[in-house]
Amino acid sequence: MKRNVTRRSLLLGASSLVLTQLVSSCLSRPQATQFSVEFLASSIPVTLLKQFQSTLQSTTAFKAIPLKQLAESQLLASLPTEQSQTQPSLFSPWRYLPWGQAQSPNLTLPNITSLGDGWLQNAIQTKRIQPLMLASSSGWEQLPSVFQTLVRRNNQGIPDESGSIWAAPYRWGHLMMVYRVDKLKDKLGWVPTDWADLWDEVLRHRISLLDHERVVIGLVLKTLGQSSNTATLDRVNGLTDALETLHQQVKFYSSDTYLQPLLLDDTWVAVGWSTDILPLVRRDRRLAAIVPESGTLLTADLWVQPSVSTNPNVSTNPESMELDNQWIEFFWNPDVATQLSLLSTGASPIILAPDVQETLPSSLLNDTLLLPPATTLDASEFVMPLPEEAIAQYQHYWTIMRQR
Repeated sequence: MKRNVTRRSLLLGASSLVLTQLVSSCLSRPQATQFSVEFLASSIPVTLLKQFQSTLQSTTAFKAIPLKQLAESQLLASLPTEQSQTQPSLFSPWRYLPWGQAQSPNLTLPNITSLGDGWLQNAIQTKRIQPLMLASSSGWEQLPSVFQTLVRRNNQGIPDESGSIWAAPYRWGHLMMVYRVDKLKDKLGWVPTDWADLWDEVLRHRISLLDHERVVIGLVLKTLGQSSNTATLDRVNGLTDALETLHQQVKFYSSDTYLQPLLLDDTWVAVGWSTDILPLVRRDRRLAAIVPESGTLLTADLWVQPSVSTNPNVSTNPESMELDNQWIEFFWNPDVATQLSLLSTGASPIILAPDVQETLPSSLLNDTLLLPPATTLDASEFVMPLPEEAIAQYQHYWTIMRQR
């Protein structure tokens, strides 16, 4: 496998080398205001951490806590073990994680931590996080409405336009297809262009899918012209037949190793998250990817604040709250949002704002895999909470599909 060395890959590689130095230089100082942030290491370039640190007063001790995977998150560890037994299966290993460790009485949580949108409802219901005071923020006003809707919820974690702001989206990705160029385009002269192509006879037993009912049924609903958040599956004509036929096309289901069969020639197409797929496509010439024009599923990384009940060490004084907002606003700054989108495997929601798009470099505007056309995004959706009876329907259809 040949690897193309790009500016992005060089910067990301350099970031991993200096991240430890940055963390060590930010350790607590006596008599200083403490401010700590926990995040997935690959999601934030070190250059941005250094830029943020340079905006702080000398009396602030900033501690960056990078995680190799979000399973190491202290917020997730704060959830009691019995709660984890009711959680759904995972969307993606770096994004939706089991909250399975027992709560530690000596746990010290950061001021701000990162969370995948798939866990937002649970975090709200279990009072692990508290609302953010961002309604008057200039960054919040720039945020596209679909992201505002994602994080405005009531106390049960249900979307509510009059609810509190529970999180701050700072990075997003989407579901896409990746395929083997050498197996399809070069040999057969055919490539997939939309979700409906997953049912093509040429792909029989040649597809890898995520092992998650909301994602798979969601993309089938999208193919049938329905919302991916449809609550009454029994009223969708053709759904059962479409699921059963798709299952015959699939060779492998997995939420963490779905790309391996593609690389090993066992499958020719895989469906997965852009943040997993784009790094591979950029360095492996055998691979190409597409975002279906008919729309896709969206996903986001969020900044959240652990609640005082979860973390007594979280301060509610004005200075601490100002630092929380300063961190969030920093990532909503258009210049920072552009850098984040250029240097990581996800895009900032801020670059979708019309006035910001006018200033974007052509390398971003022309990257339709990272930033799909507006018509595609308009037809796309986040996976949103559904009533328990609707979830039961998804699980029922998923079981039937997998048994055929």
